[in-house]
Amino acid sequence: MLLHDPICSAFIDSPFLDPFTSSQSYYLNSTSSGIAPVQWLRWCWRSYLSLGSGSFTNSSMCDENFAVTEMNKLLNNSKWFKTKSLWRLCNPLQDLPNGLDHSCATFFIIVGCKADPLFDDALHFHNELTKVEANALFVQPNASHALGHLFDSKTSKVIYKSLSKQFS
Repeated sequence: MLLHDPICSAFIDSPFLDPFTSSQSYYLNSTSSGIAPVQWLRWCWRSYLSLGSGSFTNSSMCDENFAVTEMNKLLNNSKWFKTKSLWRLCNPLQDLPNGLDHSCATFFIIVGCKADPLFDDALHFHNELTKVEANALFVQPNASHALGHLFDSKTSKVIYKSLSKQFS
């Protein structure tokens, strides 16, 4: 592949895009995923953005109201949130690139498992792409987190059929 060749498609499974970790799916699906428990997801954001130490098993992080308030406080006072160019690195949906509506632009397949704490991140990503008229497909397998499309045959068929159209 040459450097100027376009990316034909992007397969994005369970996108992790909202550092505030306070969407409805974080609450509704907080105990549904042993693979991605909400406390661990918050710890990941804290570690990635260097927002202070703390264990994801810390009992205070298990209290939803405290955890959301703490994440909001940490983020709102961070260098990341206060500087637009840095915040874009944390939340790329804030500043999508131009040209996603072009006929040669990337085709996005976004997977949001219905019982995943990250479901709303996936849905929001799809909605933002739709606003800029990007070519995007949103699939919702009946699963709790990542690779759910492999265990939901109906969803798998939709994905494979969509991909085959892109390459035919």
